[in-house]
Amino acid sequence: MSGTNYSQSACHCILSTHLHITGASSGIGRATAIHFSTIGYSLVITGRNKENLQLTEDKCRSNGAEVLSVIADLTVDGDVERLMSEAMQRFSRLNVLVGIAGLIYLRCTCTCVFH
Repeated sequence: MSGTNYSQSACHCILSTHLHITGASSGIGRATAIHFSTIGYSLVITGRNKENLQLTEDKCRSNGAEVLSVIADLTVDGDVERLMSEAMQRFSRLNVLVGIAGLIYLRCTCTCVFH
């Protein structure tokens, strides 16, 4: 099928899907939210930085997406419970979770002794 955009055509089979994107206040999470906002998804976006998350929300809304933006730290149980409660109240379901928020823990486990 010459000229077919497979990534976009594959997305059309699940339009009207409610997508939750973590880490949406910057970087890959923000770019992911903006991309999906251009192809008709309803979004729940999550991040820890209020100002940056608002910028992502504004851009997604300007692309025509319905957006719920929730400031949350996914390492805090209460934040996760509040996030899911707000998302369910707004959309009654989430079909896809795009987990982009992450933590890097660096720790030396070396027990070697150098002489």
